[in-house]
Amino acid sequence: MKKWNKINPLQYGIVIIFLINYNTLNMSKNGYLIPIINFILGFIPLFIFIKLLNYKPELNIYEKIDHVFNKIGFIINVFIGILIYILIISTYKELLDFIKINYLFNTNILLISIIISISLLYTCSKSLNVLFRLSTLLFYIVFILFIVSILGLTNQIHINNLKNTSNINYVFYPMLSLFLLLMIPKKEILNNNKLTKHIIFFYIVGNVIKILIILFTILVLGIELASFYNFPEFMVLNKISTTGFFQRSDGIIGIKWIYIIFITLCIYFNYIKNLYKHIINKHTDLFISLLIIITSIICSI
Repeated sequence: MKKWNKINPLQYGIVIIFLINYNTLNMSKNGYLIPIINFILGFIPLFIFIKLLNYKPELNIYEKIDHVFNKIGFIINVFIGILIYILIISTYKELLDFIKINYLFNTNILLISIIISISLLYTCSKSLNVLFRLSTLLFYIVFILFIVSILGLTNQIHINNLKNTSNINYVFYPMLSLFLLLMIPKKEILNNNKLTKHIIFFYIVGNVIKILIILFTILVLGIELASFYNFPEFMVLNKISTTGFFQRSDGIIGIKWIYIIFITLCIYFNYIKNLYKHIINKHTDLFISLLIIITSIICSI
């Protein structure tokens, strides 16, 4: 457990922001009320998450499930692992599609998948504290790009575009990923007496960022045009005026989505990795490496 010790509440909170925003790329199609509903109702699963985190803080989520459900704990853990892997497939394909459509449209999708898998193999071979430090570094880049995009779109907004739809498919959906952070026992996080405040604060910050992204997308494109694009939150970046400072500003600023989805995938794979370690605890690195390779092949077919 020694490798967990360098994770602090700030790093923990930043990963929460990534997990909240990883599926923002297509949410503007559902209108501006969806992220607001998510934000308000999301406090329910958030407080459940905090309650679970504080319950037996020396245990991780796998051990807590075994402790509470005894013999069927194994079945529950495996079932959750299968659900997470399905989510991995979906998220991996979304990342592939995003890069293929917006950056490497002339590149074979298998080659793109290989590049992603190599990055995942390296990152997931490291301990979680390395991933959390990487997330912190990338967050500063993402936040700067976020500010640039908001400022660049300010003069492009049209209040008449502020319309909504009745689709509420995304309520609670992003919150489910937060529960994966329970793989880290609270007791193994530095200054964990401040952790609850950090979780609530970064939950609010993450949702404010999401609401602003979706709101600006709708205000600039309109709900009809936003529904037409595969990734409207990326397409809106075409509207940014950079006064010739650099070309293809949308491509540079849009890189933030690759960072966000990549970190989310790393969290997913690490959850599976630590679940495997909890159940079998043999050849863990080989297992996760094979899983990443198999996933890359499946998603590129």
